[in-house]
Amino acid sequence: MYCELLTDTIFVPYTKGAGPVFRLQTYDLNSRDSLGKWRLRYRLHMREGHREYLLFAGDDFSCSPMHGTDSPETTEAVMSFLCLRPGDTDPEYFEGYTKEQMDFAEEHSEALACAVEHWKERQGRICHRCGSLRRNHHPDDSCVEDKT
Repeated sequence: MYCELLTDTIFVPYTKGAGPVFRLQTYDLNSRDSLGKWRLRYRLHMREGHREYLLFAGDDFSCSPMHGTDSPETTEAVMSFLCLRPGDTDPEYFEGYTKEQMDFAEEHSEALACAVEHWKERQGRICHRCGSLRRNHHPDDSCVEDKT
């Protein structure tokens, strides 16, 4: 089955040399789930030094009908479940994790989630001063908190 590459995003949660770098790729599967939502394939790679390996891969993500398959919101949604760590959800969620995936969840998922937040800010979606979506700002795009 042909899959079109939609996004190829690099996340750098640590300063150079202080930890791994992550790469998320999403692909259009050109199919819909039972609810009519577009299905995506995702691949999350982790690179430490000269070693890179596939951390997560799946064909089980269906994106919101409110967002494009290649939108920042869809990238954020994929990363939100890949960055779950013990304590965020029921322990059963992690039962199928490999040792490498559990090591990631315990050691790097929080830092990666923070990198995703910074990435969202760079996409221009989130105001770094007040945390609100930019589309909720006043027409002159100034921060709501600056108006008080």
